[in-house]
Amino acid sequence: MTDQGEMIRLSARTWQRVVSCSKCGTLTARVHGFHERTMTDLPMDGRRVVVLAQVRRLVCPVLGCPRQTFLQQFPGLLER
Repeated sequence: MTDQGEMIRLSARTWQRVVSCSKCGTLTARVHGFHERTMTDLPMDGRRVVVLAQVRRLVCPVLGCPRQTFLQQFPGLLER
């Protein structure tokens, strides 16, 4: 958490090491890269709240899976 005067900035990242492919369900931990998603939350103490979430782009290990890479989701928070 960083207090930036008019704004409070929160940084978050996923903790799960192994996740399932969003298309075929196969488990994988092979990281292809990272992506940052920005969300805003309700104001706190009259200041904007911004959440920066680092998500992983993962590789599906199944040859022929239509979704070769996919972004890890935050269930209930960041979903497609």
